[in-house]
Amino acid sequence: MSYCRSGVDQEYFGPLYVVDDQFVSKVGMTFNTLEDTAKFYKNYAKAAGFSTRVRSTNKKGNEIKNQLITCSREEKRKSKIFPIEKINPTTGLNCPARIYIHTMKDVGAWIISKVVLHH
Repeated sequence: MSYCRSGVDQEYFGPLYVVDDQFVSKVGMTFNTLEDTAKFYKNYAKAAGFSTRVRSTNKKGNEIKNQLITCSREEKRKSKIFPIEKINPTTGLNCPARIYIHTMKDVGAWIISKVVLHH
């Protein structure tokens, strides 16, 4: 059953989430480790109502240089099952939500260099 909040049909737009500004990822934020950065974004995503996945990681040797973390429903994939046989032939929403992080080797920290919050 859908409900209306301010005239918005929740079945169409999904639930509305309000996330405290202190938990929102911003360009220029720095973290001590890659894990801390990913955990911060994962916590934001959970509060905002979506899940994340690592889309790509670039390395030089064994050392990680940068990483792109996106909404888990970022891509629109086509099903391998013939569309007539499958009720939902595609998954994903082409969601643009993501952060791009890279290492600041001279400082030994990680910085968020790109943020797309729209989900």
